[in-house]
Amino acid sequence: MKRRITLSIALTLSVAILSLMTSGLTTQAAEEVDGYVADTGVITLGPNQFLRITAVVPQRSQVRSATVFFNKQVNMHGTCNQSGVCVHTVASRIPTGPVTLRPGEAASVDIMQPTNASGVRGEMLMSIDMRPDTRPDVEVNVLIIDADTGEVRSNKLFVGGLSWDTNDEGIR
Repeated sequence: MKRRITLSIALTLSVAILSLMTSGLTTQAAEEVDGYVADTGVITLGPNQFLRITAVVPQRSQVRSATVFFNKQVNMHGTCNQSGVCVHTVASRIPTGPVTLRPGEAASVDIMQPTNASGVRGEMLMSIDMRPDTRPDVEVNVLIIDADTGEVRSNKLFVGGLSWDTNDEGIR
């Protein structure tokens, strides 16, 4: 129970930035992307866990298409000061190529944490083709999954820039 509470707190804090999906930012992926960014922040995974980020253009969406890039980052434990605050440095950052989604389609990426790493970070960068009067009706899901059992340990759902934490009982 204590582990589950700790995991929930850690995930909530680490994906708080993700709930602030912002428009009009230019971020580096394989190329410059002008659009929406969802960022998990650095997450320390438990043994046999991985992070999955999924972008979905719902079938009912008025969005014509969305071009998605993902960045997969691995961090290493750096130095710590006398107060116990530690620096996590970027060990690797791997951008994916673009994937264009139409209504009813999704794209996802899994990020594994190597044994010598202190954490992982995922970014989803999205450029959306839509009419000016249309809202960006795209969903982004961030999951921590137990690789041995397939059990979802934690889930964060973002729809049109709004977010919900979910648990076994549903939306809270």
